[in-house]
Amino acid sequence: MEEEFEPDVPSPDQLSAELATLDPLAVLPRPRGFSADGAHLCLADADGIETELSRASLLTHRRRKCIKKIALDPGHIGGAHARSEDRSWSWSGQEIREGDLNLRVALHLERRLLDLGFEVLLTRRSAEPLFTAPPQDLATRELEARAGLLEAFRPDLTLSLHHNATDLCPWIEKSLGIMVFLFGHPLPEEVPLQREELLHRMLDGSHARALPLGRTVVATLCRRLGLPPCTDHLHRFTAATGRRFSALEPGIFLRNLSVLRHAPGPALLVEGPTMNHCAEAAALAEACARPLEDPHPRIVQYAEGLYEALAPLSDTPA
Repeated sequence: MEEEFEPDVPSPDQLSAELATLDPLAVLPRPRGFSADGAHLCLADADGIETELSRASLLTHRRRKCIKKIALDPGHIGGAHARSEDRSWSWSGQEIREGDLNLRVALHLERRLLDLGFEVLLTRRSAEPLFTAPPQDLATRELEARAGLLEAFRPDLTLSLHHNATDLCPWIEKSLGIMVFLFGHPLPEEVPLQREELLHRMLDGSHARALPLGRTVVATLCRRLGLPPCTDHLHRFTAATGRRFSALEPGIFLRNLSVLRHAPGPALLVEGPTMNHCAEAAALAEACARPLEDPHPRIVQYAEGLYEALAPLSDTPA
């Protein structure tokens, strides 16, 4: 049975602490207090520029409730589009396409979640993009289309599914490990266009619900896949590729990614096995070659690790 209660509005000090975690570069304004009528939170930055957020927006995702609707976002696009996205590697004459791997994980996980009674949305079911667009606009149009699907579905939880990779060299001998991204860590150049959106998302209460689940996902995937959590050392290693994010703890990272910013409610972006890891390549290449209805054991392991983390949510308020 769904549990509902009206949570207390956090104090400005509590909200400042939340922002300090999610905005480690301190590029956003900090709370100064509530308006005289208590209806708005007043914030100001170092230059004195003020912003107001409604009191109601601070409670959007602080109400505990059972997870009933889950959105699965198979990251990127597959097939012939994988090369245009630079998400394709060649191994012994076979192609490893991230979008195709992500879709296979999502389809297997969807079947398992439906059996538990969850309502599930997949943001795509094929290797084709949702809209036809020029290659230079395809990624942006695709992200916008998926954001629209999420907004219409209003999931209680969103998972964006990915496979890891590094561009530092074609093939590496050591896995990058399991990574789970939560929303946060905006960059200075992102603030002018996203200021109010970023503040709403950071203070709506979703982080406190996403973090415990993120930790569980890291644990179950590490066990199922036999991989370590990505450590801060590897975080610094991959940061050289231009991926600017921050580490909270082994396996858990913050980044201002579109799907995490636009998902209504708690959201995780999961990076599984490393595609250009020599020990993974043969299995992942074979996984891409198999029909969708015949997933490779490595795909099943990934999906089952996620299922193990999500199954208890079917009857437990989160």
